[in-house]
Amino acid sequence: MNIEKTPSSDTESNRLSINGSDHICDSLESFWLVSDMFTFENVGFSNTVNNQTKYLVCANCERG
Repeated sequence: MNIEKTPSSDTESNRLSINGSDHICDSLESFWLVSDMFTFENVGFSNTVNNQTKYLVCANCERG
């Protein structure tokens, strides 16, 4: 199992453009990077954002 805590390189802003609309987001200091999206049990996945990123959510409460 390959899991690593990775520092966030995005220091520009806490805005994310999705389908042409800007959204205010939480600023991240770091994030967990996993090599296989099925490493954890009981998680849900977001739709792909900006053709590259999927976010994990708790499958019980559907929160990040």
